Amino acid sequence: MRRNGYSPLNTPNTPERRLIFREELDPADAHGATLTKGQKYLWVADRGRNCIWVVDTQTDQVVNRIFLAGGVSPDPTPDLLALSPNGSHVYISMRGPAPLTADPHVSTGATPGVGIIKVTEGGRNGRLEAFAPMSNIDAAGVQRAGAHALSLVVTK
Repeated sequence: MRRNGYSPLNTPNTPERRLIFREELDPADAHGATLTKGQKYLWVADRGRNCIWVVDTQTDQVVNRIFLAGGVSPDPTPDLLALSPNGSHVYISMRGPAPLTADPHVSTGATPGVGIIKVTEGGRNGRLEAFAPMSNIDAAGVQRAGAHALSLVVTK
């Protein structure tokens, strides 16, 4: 039997969703997220503000914002995140000025590629240390690269 268009085996919003934080004046553009080692903190990428929101998973409180714009990139536009196997780094996909994927709103940045964030303070903080650039210049000379996906594969 179906209720409200959903299968009884896959009910919507289970467990019940909870609002963790909201910014009324300037809404966030949260896009990607990852848990830190030990799952103590949830990192949420905000493309529009070039930062990572850090949420304590025990209290559901925002405990930090890691600002990413600076020496490595003036506009990194963090998109998706992946934690390194040992938990020491978080990798972020970074958008370019005219990427082929997504519409041109806050999904555009200055440095297409993969950013490398050093995790500090047990996951409560971090700093963008470096990035691996990517390029896809079209026939008109426009940079179309922009990592819009990220996955880690561990090999032995």
